Amino acid sequence: MTEIDSIKDSSRSNSSVDEYAAFQFETQTYPKSQNFPFTIKEFNSSEILKKWENYVFQHPDSNIFSHPIWVKALESEYTRKAVIFACQDSQGNLKGILPLMPTLGLPLKKKELITGRRFSSLPRTPLGGFLFDNKKIQHLLINAAIKKTSGFNDLFLQLKSYSSELDCDLPELNKINWRESFYLNLPDNPNKIRFGNKKHHHKTRWGINKAISLGVTVREAETEEDLKEWYRLYLETLRWHMVVARPYRFFKFLFENLVPKGLMKILLAERNVFKEREIIAGSVFFSLSDTVFYSFNGRNKAGLTYHANDLIQWEAIRNACEGGFKYYDMGEVSECNASLAQFKSKWGCDSKQIYHYYYSNNDYYNLGKSDIYEENKVLKSVWRKLPLKVTQEWGVLTNRFL
Repeated sequence: MTEIDSIKDSSRSNSSVDEYAAFQFETQTYPKSQNFPFTIKEFNSSEILKKWENYVFQHPDSNIFSHPIWVKALESEYTRKAVIFACQDSQGNLKGILPLMPTLGLPLKKKELITGRRFSSLPRTPLGGFLFDNKKIQHLLINAAIKKTSGFNDLFLQLKSYSSELDCDLPELNKINWRESFYLNLPDNPNKIRFGNKKHHHKTRWGINKAISLGVTVREAETEEDLKEWYRLYLETLRWHMVVARPYRFFKFLFENLVPKGLMKILLAERNVFKEREIIAGSVFFSLSDTVFYSFNGRNKAGLTYHANDLIQWEAIRNACEGGFKYYDMGEVSECNASLAQFKSKWGCDSKQIYHYYYSNNDYYNLGKSDIYEENKVLKSVWRKLPLKVTQEWGVLTNRFL
């Protein structure tokens, strides 16, 4: 048995602690009017699950983070319930939805917007999970969220979006330019794929061909054993970068619920070791509407040497192109992760701005640091030597507050 073999997470799946009680509210229905014949109502995720899922598949602006299964996975990770504001017409049809996840905030950092106590759409997620049919519904749903937040002096409202106009006619919201997200515009034929200029294209193709020449192959994860093998690599990678790992139950929930729907896949890179196949790298991808999202990665040292991530990316991009997707989203990069920015840039990506919006009825707050740990060579050296089980448990503990 390995050090992380019984990956059930020692954290509690249900909290019996009263610390979450402050986030429980009675359902409120906002009255209809002649000019706005709709109802804004608060739900929990289970009450509206099927209707929500259908709405996501029909909405032109939907992405995987607006899917109810993503929010349910966050509920599993955070061991608490999300608050869902929904707009319905007189026939009960959804016209807008705004999910919020309550976070406890890191001790001693509860006044920081990034790690503070807040209602977030959505925490540890690149974008918010909200969808609106029009600007008026958007305005009323955000106002409902502001009203809910306003009863707490130390609670923020956090919304994440590619849109730069969420704060229009909402002076209560403060907009912050967050990070840039990298993406590829996909051609209609895989043979037309180009990775930036001639130099970048040649260098990227060299890495792909190098992996193939070294006998690396790529396949989809099919079983929970595959998931566990990938999660071990994920822990190893995040330990190296000194990043808090997400609990296994989060990925297990997504794997069990999104893979059967064709909305998630894990691509695993393998090589031959003494006539047996060894997984040396793997990446998690989500797909919905016209976009494939590259979201999580794990690799060992051999994975780097064998250019396994290059081959995985090529397979994912080609598959997305063949599947008729228009965009391949490689996600955001923090300002202090130069190596990741370099890796994503070499694929010839364009970039677009992500915006964060905040509301607080307390003027005293600050942005804080985007990374939990400051750059500290001694701490990083110690962290990289810790057993994976220790860093896993630290992630389980810390995630309850982020």
